[in-house]
Amino acid sequence: MKVTVREPEGSFECNYNAFNVSPNVAQKLQLRSGARYLFAYDSVTKIIRILRKPVSTERVLVIPDQTYPANQIGIGDGLKERLGYYLADQVAISVRGGGASKQLRVKTIEPGFDELFRYEIRLNPQNFKLFGLGNQQGAFFVSYDQLNRILRFGRRTVLKKRIVSSKRKK
Repeated sequence: MKVTVREPEGSFECNYNAFNVSPNVAQKLQLRSGARYLFAYDSVTKIIRILRKPVSTERVLVIPDQTYPANQIGIGDGLKERLGYYLADQVAISVRGGGASKQLRVKTIEPGFDELFRYEIRLNPQNFKLFGLGNQQGAFFVSYDQLNRILRFGRRTVLKKRIVSSKRKK
């Protein structure tokens, strides 16, 4: 199939990682609204390959929060977009970590008056421990699988400063 690719006109303050196609083109290419895709452009053949990318991973601040019931998970509005989560609030997803799995209903964490977006996850302290996250907030690798509606907690991370030695190896 041959299509013409156009950049939007005008000036933009930030990059917006999205694309629009007509319903006819979307149907022919079997593209789903809200799904994640990876674009690979070959400058020699001038062909764009579009591949489905259903799993996204982010480094996230995860916070135990007693105000959340045991059947709920709070996901920041900005983080939902980064992970490719486009379902409505209160939809149940499978949450996994630490060898445990549990169905939790998603609640969007909205930004405060002085914030643009929220990027954290909040869990009831029981679930925080259940998923092997310990008992204190921290940064963790989190992945979300759009196809299977599974959010996985990975290992805890820390910011490590890169140390550059002034000595040269001989």
